[in-house]
Amino acid sequence: MYISKTLAAVAASALLLTACSDDNNGGVSSPARSKYALSLGVTANGNTTYYVVKSNDLMTGTISAQGNGLEETGYHDYMQAANGNILSIGGLGVTDVNMISQDAQGVLSVRTMFRANTALSELCQADDKTLLGLEVPATPQAGSQLTFYVVDAVTGSVTNTNTSNAVAPLAQQEWPSVTGMSVNNGHVYVAYVPMSRETYATPATDSCYVAVFTYPGLQFEKLMKDARTGNAGSWNAYNAFQRDEQGDLYVMSNSNVANGFSQSTQDAAFLRIRKGQTEFDTNYLFPFGKQTGGLRPAHWLYVGNGLAYALVSTETDQSAENLRWSDRNLKAYVVDLYNRRATEVQGVPLHNGDGGRRFAALVEGNYVYHLVNDASGAYIYRTDVTSATAQRGARVETSFIAGMFKF
Repeated sequence: MYISKTLAAVAASALLLTACSDDNNGGVSSPARSKYALSLGVTANGNTTYYVVKSNDLMTGTISAQGNGLEETGYHDYMQAANGNILSIGGLGVTDVNMISQDAQGVLSVRTMFRANTALSELCQADDKTLLGLEVPATPQAGSQLTFYVVDAVTGSVTNTNTSNAVAPLAQQEWPSVTGMSVNNGHVYVAYVPMSRETYATPATDSCYVAVFTYPGLQFEKLMKDARTGNAGSWNAYNAFQRDEQGDLYVMSNSNVANGFSQSTQDAAFLRIRKGQTEFDTNYLFPFGKQTGGLRPAHWLYVGNGLAYALVSTETDQSAENLRWSDRNLKAYVVDLYNRRATEVQGVPLHNGDGGRRFAALVEGNYVYHLVNDASGAYIYRTDVTSATAQRGARVETSFIAGMFKF
């Protein structure tokens, strides 16, 4: 569900960051601990309310927010924290970043960790105990410096703020829209799309751009550029990077008009950055678009042993006037990053995606769970990536799922 371009500027300015007290904002009782948590986005009369609900079974029955879970009003994005809890990141005027946890008795509670006073462009897990935030000024007129925030993931306190890096190296074509950030082996990798903050045009889709900073020093090192494919990731989805067991980063480029680009000048592809390196691996290119007749991965996550799960756009006509921001007509694929193969998943129907937000899916062993909302209703599908086959599971009473997690 792409938020409108009118609201996008508000979204960019609605994320944290000053540390807040550990106020407990209440909880919901449950007979026992549950295995899973889902954030259900329920839209009615143009307004969306989020409900974080618990479940022990994703494959049978019906999952509903009625009488079940924590309610969060306003716009929220969700990600799993390394400690097993859930981060709820506010946007569109909601300025809190909350930690949602489950106690030994099965009670869900939410605690405010941060409260916004400026724009945060990305938040990632630096290590088991540390979060790293990055703020890019909303426009060139709003400022010229990047701001990094190092945050204690347990207490919510900001332990370091760094404003010594200029935006300029990332703004050679247009102002940078961050599409992913990863801390890896002494470096911070920041992927971005050059994107006009006035028109949302993307005029520089001919190359893949990743800025590199030192960690924990947080000093600019270099700008990586690769002309074998287009920009990394897509707007507001934070989907540029996935990291494998060896610590190598795989970089997804789709340059898909359906995912917010104003033009598409390169085929979709995957690149690789070897662990600790500050150059793209010249020996690795997975030309996904060329192999699949022009298909483009829209959302993806790493499963293990070189396999990733992706929802792939089947829209190959990038000139269609009504395609931009549509995120429509997706198929599910298993992407073998090591052997550079793509296999369509059998059993997942053609469906539309949730647009510019993090991919709401859950990996459990060789299985991936995610929601498909089509004419038959909203159902969770479980895919076995080793066989590329899926089964339909529980029905979910929701407009969309904003996050799916395992406690």
